[in-house]
Amino acid sequence: MLRIRPVQLQILTEAKWRLLVRKLGDQLRMIRSSDVEKRFGDDGAALGTFVGTVLDDAAGQVKPVTEEILRLLEERLQAPGAAPRDEKAPIQGDPAPEYRITDPVETMPRQTLACRFVETRVHCGVEAHVDVEACGIPDGTAVEIEILRVTDNSVLARIDGTLKGRVTRFAWYPTWANSLAGHDGFMVQTRAADLLANGPEIFVFEIDPPIAPEPRFVDRRDDFRAWTGRYRISYDGIKVLIETSIRLLDAAVSAPAPVGETPAASEGMAPLPLAAQIKSEVEMYLSGRYGFVQARCRLGKNCTCVKPITFRLDFVDQGEDHTAYQGVSGISPNPDVIPTACFPHNRMWRAQWAHVVGHLLGWPDTPDDPAGLMGAGNVFRPEYLSEIERWMMAKTSQSWTLIPLDEPAGRDQ
Repeated sequence: MLRIRPVQLQILTEAKWRLLVRKLGDQLRMIRSSDVEKRFGDDGAALGTFVGTVLDDAAGQVKPVTEEILRLLEERLQAPGAAPRDEKAPIQGDPAPEYRITDPVETMPRQTLACRFVETRVHCGVEAHVDVEACGIPDGTAVEIEILRVTDNSVLARIDGTLKGRVTRFAWYPTWANSLAGHDGFMVQTRAADLLANGPEIFVFEIDPPIAPEPRFVDRRDDFRAWTGRYRISYDGIKVLIETSIRLLDAAVSAPAPVGETPAASEGMAPLPLAAQIKSEVEMYLSGRYGFVQARCRLGKNCTCVKPITFRLDFVDQGEDHTAYQGVSGISPNPDVIPTACFPHNRMWRAQWAHVVGHLLGWPDTPDDPAGLMGAGNVFRPEYLSEIERWMMAKTSQSWTLIPLDEPAGRDQ
């Protein structure tokens, strides 16, 4: 707290006194204009001296309310010869030089609080900052910051800390929630030392623009084997979608045999939609195994903005990416058509159909990894997605991290 000099206190008191005298003199002139004009004319100083004298005499005699004081002034105005007030300083005009305040000080420092977003647009999970500027508030004072949705004041994030200097920077991590909309905006509100401040900016989440489906072609050769991959990839800002289509050359078939068994005779067996069964199993093994998060995101797989990689397989009658047959052996039932894949009935392992589609996506065999999907197992390896990862970084001009997602029970059994 700043001190105030005695002479300054005296001058402040005199200033209040002059204001009161002038106010009462004006009111008296309004209600008793003829008497004031007759006695004082235009002499404001004389009227001020009269009012001041009456106030001195009335101290302790009347209630300190305007009505009582004006009543006393009216009575004295009717009586002649009010004694002049013993003035120590002039009531009218500027104060004498020795009473002027040349270096005014305040009895206590003025306190102000302000806040603002440092970044007004970032991706989910990426570090952002809020600056809090305080004046007259001691270091170490507790600060509470809230990030509020503009539409309903619901709290997106809370930050607690203490002031350190005039400007204190606080870190926070914007986290997307499923209840939010892409157009939602947020404001910052700060409390400290019984003060409340609202920031002027609006914060919004950075949302990637969609990327339309783009055809991709792969031509691979491995010793005596060769195959081509053809698929489409797109990104809608929420997920990465890989699509490919197949035309089955002999679609009307009976139910496939259990894994590892020779199929039974087809007589008496009702035809089943084999294409639907293949589609369901392939998508189960390939979709949602991995996803992308921003490389700067500290939340990792716990981030609500993970971009899952989803696969979709469609069986079509025309306009296909690949042709395929299905059967017991590896011999094509139609020698006039060279298919690019075969879906055997007698699968040698549970995920063999997904293995076949992996080849259609350009993934080579991995005989040195028998547990992997592209060996003879069911485990989806992240290396299979290297082409997808490069495409994602090139198309978005951002750094991404490929992370495994939670596995449903039994998928890798």
